[in-house]
Amino acid sequence: MIELKQISYGLEDRQILRSVSLSIPSGKFIALMGGNGAGKTTLAKITKGLIVPSSGSVVLDGRDISSIEREYQTKVGIVFQNPENQIVSSIVEEDVAFGPENLSLSSPEIAARVESSLKTVGLWDLRHRSVQALSGGQKQRLAIAGILALRPSYIIFDEATALLDPVGKHEVLNTALELSKSVGVLWITHDLREALMADSIYALREGEMIFSGSVPEFLSRGDIMEKANVVIPDEITLAQELMQRGVRVDWPITKESLLKATMLLSSKMSH
Repeated sequence: MIELKQISYGLEDRQILRSVSLSIPSGKFIALMGGNGAGKTTLAKITKGLIVPSSGSVVLDGRDISSIEREYQTKVGIVFQNPENQIVSSIVEEDVAFGPENLSLSSPEIAARVESSLKTVGLWDLRHRSVQALSGGQKQRLAIAGILALRPSYIIFDEATALLDPVGKHEVLNTALELSKSVGVLWITHDLREALMADSIYALREGEMIFSGSVPEFLSRGDIMEKANVVIPDEITLAQELMQRGVRVDWPITKESLLKATMLLSSKMSH
């Protein structure tokens, strides 16, 4: 487990983060929400170990990361908004091989990691293709494959779908959800739809953590969602209205669960 304990960052006159705590268990999908300027990316960089907090600590399995810096960097990967910033080679399989090659692994081990990582993200059949021929979603999945080749235990996705079209968003989110069965995932987003499948959710506002709990609890807190600048999708608004009318909506919220709840309401009203 990665634990962020009372993390603060910034100068005295401009604090970007204030006493923020957050946990990322292994094998869980954790969502972090908040509007622009909330401090999400700064928190992501601290979690990855790219910047050092002004105060507080980052702990991996009970050990402060300052004492295991090299080990920590291989255990934690990060995917940023723009995959172009993480892709270093012009051919798909060569890009995935770059990280393992820098670890001085044997050729058979590198080949095995490239194959495993590309198959995990669904790009094995495109291994010989030029990176520039890939779609936005495929490039982001390639960036994920490059991280997987290093065999991390945790992956941070910092607004990883922000620049993608709906198809690309779906591809990358599904990949992250599948990965969360075996690695710890921190999914940072401002899109509530992407956070609905999380095991737990956190919300930041102006550098302060204003919520931590389950997704259903978050959805019941309209005041918190407003403070976190969350845009509420139509289906969530409908689910909230149905629940206010005393109709149970099955979780997770889907078209099917909303239809079932709507029919229950109609049945109640007809009687």
